[in-house]
Amino acid sequence: MENAFGPKKIRSFLAVLLPDDVKNQIYQHLNPICRLPLDIKWVEKENYHLTLKFFGSLTESEIRKISLFLTELTPQVDSFSLKYGGWGLFPNRRHPRVLWLGLGGDALDALHNLWLKIENGLLNHGFPREEKSFHPHITLGRFRSPANIELLLIKMKGSPLSGEIGSFPVSELHLMESKLSPAGPSYSSLAAFPLRR
Repeated sequence: MENAFGPKKIRSFLAVLLPDDVKNQIYQHLNPICRLPLDIKWVEKENYHLTLKFFGSLTESEIRKISLFLTELTPQVDSFSLKYGGWGLFPNRRHPRVLWLGLGGDALDALHNLWLKIENGLLNHGFPREEKSFHPHITLGRFRSPANIELLLIKMKGSPLSGEIGSFPVSELHLMESKLSPAGPSYSSLAAFPLRR
């Protein structure tokens, strides 16, 4: 589909989506923190996810190319489970931009290997490699300013989010569309790619 400005483009990323019960549990623990006088734009509970690769704006042709690659790749990759818990700040505590929840467990190597296969495979299909190293996480909020950061640090240290909370299965990947609006982003799945069970 084209318009006067060229091919239609879709803002896209590749993600692992979280089960609803995991989203609810994270939100339940985070809710008391959200009530603090902090200058943070909190991520909506429905939008919690793990980003594997951010593409930016893609044409429909590029989306088809990515989808074909993932359709071939994912049946060769075993599903696994990730543990979630522990938190941190990107890039650091002095200049925070993102509050995140960590991911880990024995399957972290499996996740990293999957990420490498995606990066290398998409590079062969003409998509540039991610310049930053891969730090798997769930974004909880984005800082507008570091106001009351010390209060946040104290409350987070005493929160259940500081320790391991639970685990969830990684059984499929989703190619997502991101629509931006003044109210915040909204995400929808364009296609799902099941891993081998």
